[in-house]
Amino acid sequence: MIMKNSWLLICSMLLLLFVACSDDDDDNVIPELPDSDMDISVPERPAEWVPGMPFAPYPGMPAVDPGERVYMIIVDAEEHGRKIMEVLNNRGWAWNITEEDRKNIKQCFFPTHSDIDLYLTETYDFDNSEHLPCDIISASISSDNYGVAKRSLQAYMNTDNYPEFPLIITSAGNGTNSFTQEAWEFVREYGTLFWDEVVRIKGWKPDDAGNFTQEQYAWYKPGDVSAAYAIQDPDNLGHAKDYIVVGADSGEGNKPGPVLKDRWICTYYSFDIDDKQTDGTSFSTPYVAKIAAEIKRRAPHYTNDEIAQLIFSTADDLGQPGCDEVYGWGRMNPANIWAELARRGY
Repeated sequence: MIMKNSWLLICSMLLLLFVACSDDDDDNVIPELPDSDMDISVPERPAEWVPGMPFAPYPGMPAVDPGERVYMIIVDAEEHGRKIMEVLNNRGWAWNITEEDRKNIKQCFFPTHSDIDLYLTETYDFDNSEHLPCDIISASISSDNYGVAKRSLQAYMNTDNYPEFPLIITSAGNGTNSFTQEAWEFVREYGTLFWDEVVRIKGWKPDDAGNFTQEQYAWYKPGDVSAAYAIQDPDNLGHAKDYIVVGADSGEGNKPGPVLKDRWICTYYSFDIDDKQTDGTSFSTPYVAKIAAEIKRRAPHYTNDEIAQLIFSTADDLGQPGCDEVYGWGRMNPANIWAELARRGY
């Protein structure tokens, strides 16, 4: 009797195991985890190393500071600008931190040093007519107009307002398109990449459901014309090397294409701001700008392009080997940057 009951128990357990492992998706329900179990983004870190902490030396930082001030202007405003400042002030960290950055958490996420001055413009129409000192501009904005792009670069070239041309770090945008050579030639000829104007000029008509083709949708916000104008430099103004364009490391956002790839770096797309997942290259941009400012603080004589090349050359290569049309130079790696700076004596 005992053996019979044991056999029945074993058969029942096998049946339950079969049902639990069934490949029939209709019969399987994946339980939802409670909110407390969903925070998988928080890395293991020392208790004293947390968002919002005061500045503390990170591994590899030189014992003696150069003592040079670095000035960053953040062209942004209102609630969007406040969130940008959360990233710069170490209160907004990446949502899903890579394994390598987890291992080097102190070198990747730290407060902005007190020698780095941050100035939020509280307006998007900013020309620095107040003559504020400026080494770096963080601009989470973009343009789809050729004339606006040209005037924007000329404003930075105004030596009354900017005695030295600043390093411009700007966002790539949050679409899924690539800045193709065809799009660049179009905006040069017609002056715009505004979607409605592109549709009108090309004479496209939606189908009966109101949809356009995938090929046509590829023209919807392909990238920042202001960055493209500076980097392609059709008027030989000579400021391509003063730009860094920031994209998402997932490869799912806007892509540099052949137009922007040489000045393109990737980093995190999602950030934890106010305990909420906040997405956008708008927030990727100040993270790169913060690292650039720390490079400038440690190596004050570095030119804009020397800062950019340090960021590009130490990045984790993604996609095709070298600089490609999806990831540019790859994912920014702060730990590699500090190691290379130390090797150079900074």
